[in-house]
Amino acid sequence: LSATQLDVFLRDQTEYAQRYIVRVRDDGGPKPMGTLAGSSIHETMEQLFVWINGGREVADIDLNGLLKYFDERWAANKADGEYVPDKGVTEADYIKGSKEYIKVKWDKLYPFNLGRPVFLEKRMFFTLTDPKTNKTYKFKGIPDRVMIEGNTVVIRDWKSHYKEPTEAEVKEKDYQLGLYILALRQLYPDMMKGRTARMVWDFKTKEVVIDVDDAYLKNLEKRLFAVLRKMDSFKAKVESRREKWEEDLGLISVPKTKKAAAAAVDGVVVATCRD
Repeated sequence: LSATQLDVFLRDQTEYAQRYIVRVRDDGGPKPMGTLAGSSIHETMEQLFVWINGGREVADIDLNGLLKYFDERWAANKADGEYVPDKGVTEADYIKGSKEYIKVKWDKLYPFNLGRPVFLEKRMFFTLTDPKTNKTYKFKGIPDRVMIEGNTVVIRDWKSHYKEPTEAEVKEKDYQLGLYILALRQLYPDMMKGRTARMVWDFKTKEVVIDVDDAYLKNLEKRLFAVLRKMDSFKAKVESRREKWEEDLGLISVPKTKKAAAAAVDGVVVATCRD
């Protein structure tokens, strides 16, 4: 499981069924250009902290060099797939918006001395057990940055949304960074011991910050397990009517008349004889 799966389920259960239960395969068609923009921004900002964490002096890094790296990542990522912009938006608009995001974050964070980076894009695997059902769920996640600022462990995540959610929406619906805090407590207890925790969503025009305590995490787990139970119930319902879902999604074709059914059977028999 991942925070993305939770987000998809809460946003659109039909899409969730397609992607994670019936598993409609990607037809290899074009992807939204917003995906290209998001991945290129993430790779660029990660590289900035890789340079710094690797001992490179901030004075030796400039914004133009970082934007040049973005151009390189955009070109490389675009070459690996086909992307289409949303209606009314051009590729130039995406590039402009992406560079504006990088510039804003540069101005906000320079000279990048807010704590010590511990992890950059580190993959984590962890489990959570529902106290009500005793069912254990396996999770995976990749936080953008885990840093130590004074006596606080801070998780910061780049959020380059074209349309930014409100602070209330983030706090109510975003499980992602809370899950990462739970993962760090489970996987790195020595690092977390005696330290407070903070979550920061780095949007273009604002930061959404939550200082985490035990009460917050307890409430998060309560909400999380309620959603997971609903996901389990929904999955069971889809599986019980899987053929109908596959038909509705165009994965199988069910004859509508006896004549069509007979023709389908004849076709199978002929094909078998030829083999």
